[in-house]
Amino acid sequence: MPVELEEAARVDGCSRATAFRRIVFPLLAPGLLSTSLFGFITAWNEFAFANTLIIKNQDSRTLPVWLSSFNNVFGTDWGATMAASTLFMLPVLLVFVVLQNRVTGGLTAGAVKG
Repeated sequence: MPVELEEAARVDGCSRATAFRRIVFPLLAPGLLSTSLFGFITAWNEFAFANTLIIKNQDSRTLPVWLSSFNNVFGTDWGATMAASTLFMLPVLLVFVVLQNRVTGGLTAGAVKG
C-alpha cells in the first residue's frame, strides 16, 4: 500500500480517518476478504486437529470428524457419506458464491484509474 496515496488524500483536505475510510480501506478490502475467506474454508475443513482433541466425546465432534465415522469394519456406507458431504459443502459454497464478485472485483480494481 503506497503511503503517497494517503498523503495525497491528506493534502486534499481529508483527515486521517477519512483518508483511511475512503482511500486505504477500499484498496485493502479485497486482500482482507480473500484472507478471511481462505481462513474460513481452512477452519471449516479442519480434520487432524479436531480428530486429535475430540476422541471420547462423540457429541462434540466437528463435521469432518463426523464424516469419518461412516467407515466401519464392514465397509463404507458410500450413499450416506456422499449425502453428508454434500450437506457439509453447502455453507462453504454459499459463502463463496456470495463473496465471489467482491473478491474478483477487488482484483481488477486499482489505485489509479486510467
